[in-house]
Amino acid sequence: MYIKMKPYPEFIGHRQLADLVFFWIKDDDDREEDTIKDKFSNWLYGTGERNTWFYKVCDWIYTKRSDRRVTVRIDKHDTWSMYSDLAVIILPLLKDLHAVKHGAPHVEDVDVPEYLRSTTAPPKENEWDLDDRWFDRWGYVLEEMIWAFQEIINDENYEYEPNYHILPDGSLGEWMKDEAEEYNARIQNGTILFGKYFRNLWW
Repeated sequence: MYIKMKPYPEFIGHRQLADLVFFWIKDDDDREEDTIKDKFSNWLYGTGERNTWFYKVCDWIYTKRSDRRVTVRIDKHDTWSMYSDLAVIILPLLKDLHAVKHGAPHVEDVDVPEYLRSTTAPPKENEWDLDDRWFDRWGYVLEEMIWAFQEIINDENYEYEPNYHILPDGSLGEWMKDEAEEYNARIQNGTILFGKYFRNLWW
């Protein structure tokens, strides 16, 4: 398997162009007066409508370079254990997303423990406010995904070896069955959460 992805092209607009032209002027949100860079940016921005000459030029340039170059080569052996091959790719992406996340989507209460649910959070000041556990719920979901894919990789590499205990009659202890079922159920839940929140994996 070989995968190479180019970064998404950046849209160059009035602000980006002003930063390039007046590169020596640093942004400062606390400034009292507009700089020449701000005046230049505002002049390019005009009325802010998409039918201005400047926006049309920027949009034309963007459409010429908007195709993201992606190269994927699949070898025959990659599909023999495709789920574990995908886990190797998915796991570092999830870890990086968890480390650099900039926000959080809506996570349903049913997908998290009771102590993280919105119904157990302190009352909100306004109806439109986020409850105190909004971001913790997303963090929990990401961590469950990460754990599941890590265990899939470990199991495929035979690093996870259940300590099975055989009873004198040759049967498997009931407590060990319960432990194995709980372990597999958690992996299954992590992959289900991955599918459920797949389109939210950009926060």
